[in-house]
Amino acid sequence: MVVTDGLEARVAGFGDPFDIAILDQVMPGMVGAEVVQVWRDAGLTVPVVMISAVQDERTRKQALELGANAYLYKPVEREDLIAVINELLVDAELALDS
Repeated sequence: MVVTDGLEARVAGFGDPFDIAILDQVMPGMVGAEVVQVWRDAGLTVPVVMISAVQDERTRKQALELGANAYLYKPVEREDLIAVINELLVDAELALDS
């Protein structure tokens, strides 16, 4: 599923379940960290990879504290993104098995 802004992303989290979310930090309507906070406050545990062109350590820490599982700076290397996604999916699968 692809959405075009943060408000759509927030709503999408409550629709059909998905395995992982990749959110941009800077989106119209609602930033990625706010979307993650809404999801986590509602009990949604989908793994979230946050990406951003803004290389601000405070923003990165805040997103992680609000529940993002990983935070990558743009430009993101394809191999790095795939590695993070695979790691999160394995972690989520292991969590379901325990």
